[in-house]
Amino acid sequence: MLKNEDFKLLKKVLYFDSASAWIMPNAVSQAWILYYKWQEEYWDILWDEWLDKVEITRKNVSKYLNCQKWEISFQVNTWTWMNIITSFFEKWDEIILNDLEFPTTNLPWIWKWFNLKYVKSRDFKIYIEDIEKLITDKTKAIVISWVNTFTWYKIDLIKLSKICKENWIKLIVNASQWIWAYELNLDEIEIDFCVFTWYKRLLAWYWIACLYVNKKNFWTQKYEIFNWWMSAKEPHDVVNDNLETKEDARKFDIWSPHFAWIFALGEAINYLNNIWLKKIEKKINELSFYLIKKLKENSIEITSPITFENEISWIIYIKPKNFEDLKKYLIKNEVYVASYKNWIRISLHFYNSFEEIERLIDYIKNYYQYK
Repeated sequence: MLKNEDFKLLKKVLYFDSASAWIMPNAVSQAWILYYKWQEEYWDILWDEWLDKVEITRKNVSKYLNCQKWEISFQVNTWTWMNIITSFFEKWDEIILNDLEFPTTNLPWIWKWFNLKYVKSRDFKIYIEDIEKLITDKTKAIVISWVNTFTWYKIDLIKLSKICKENWIKLIVNASQWIWAYELNLDEIEIDFCVFTWYKRLLAWYWIACLYVNKKNFWTQKYEIFNWWMSAKEPHDVVNDNLETKEDARKFDIWSPHFAWIFALGEAINYLNNIWLKKIEKKINELSFYLIKKLKENSIEITSPITFENEISWIIYIKPKNFEDLKKYLIKNEVYVASYKNWIRISLHFYNSFEEIERLIDYIKNYYQYK
C-alpha cells in the first residue's frame, strides 16, 4: 500500500499534523519541479500542452466526485471560492451558518450584507435538527463543512441535502478536511456548491483549490466575478469593451493558471488512485481506533467528541497537563502535533503506522515520567 521511501519526511520525524497540512510524496513534488524545468527550457511554447494537462486534471477530479468536468473550477484557495459563491446571492438574503465553523467558511458571508443565522453547537457538534429549527421560507442557503475542522464531527450530507431540496435552499459545503479520504458522490448527494483545498488529505500543494458548481446554478449568479482570459469562450477573440464568458464553472478559473500546482494536483490524484480510496479510509479508521485505545490504556484524557464505540475521529484532541511544555518536548524529539486552545491535536493519515502511534505514546509517557 505504501512505500516509506515515497515520503522523505517520514524518515526523519513522526508526523501527526495532517489536519494542518499534508506530507507530499516524492512523485508530487517532482511534478511541481518538472513544470519549472519545462518553463526554464521552453518558456511559453508549451502553453497549449499545459492547458491540455489542466483539462486532464479537471476530468480526474470530476471522476472522483462523479460529476461533469465542466462543473469543476480551479482557484488559489477556498477563501477565494467562498467569496465568489457569495456573489450568487442577493443583499440581505437569509443564510444559515454555525458557531463551530472555520473562518474561511464563515467570514466571507459575515463581511457582506446578508441576514445571518447561527446554529449553536451542542457537545462540540452541529445537529441537523438544530439547523432545521432555523429554516424559514426566506432561507436561501446553508453553509457548512462536511467534517468540522475543530472537532472532526461529520455532518450527514445525504440527510441535509434532502432537507435543502425540500425547502428550495442552496447547500454550500466546505469539504477540505475529508475529501479523498472518503467517497463524495455528487450524483447521489445534491450539493449546489462544494469547495475544497488540496493540501490537507490530498497530498498536493498550497495555492490550489477546487470549486464544484452544480450545473443548475450556472445562470443564477447575481454579480459577475470572473477572470477574463480563462473566463472567455474564445480568449483570442476578446475585445476590450465586451466579454462573452464560458457558460459553466470554468469561467471562474484563475488567470493565469497555476500550472505547477495543478500538475502537482494531477500527480497526487494518480498517486492516491493507485492506493484505492477504500484502503485509505480503512487504514485511517484502524489507526484512529488504535490511537484511542492506547490513549485510554494510559489514562490520557481525550477531549474529542467521541460518544459511541462505533463513532470514529481521525483527529484526536487530548488534554495533558502542561500541554505547551509537552508540545515543545515532542517537537524537540521531532514528533509533530498541533495545539488548539489548551489541547494537543493528533491528526492521522494513511502514511502513519501503528508503530508510530506506540512511539508517540512512549514519548508522552516519558515526558511525565521524568518531569
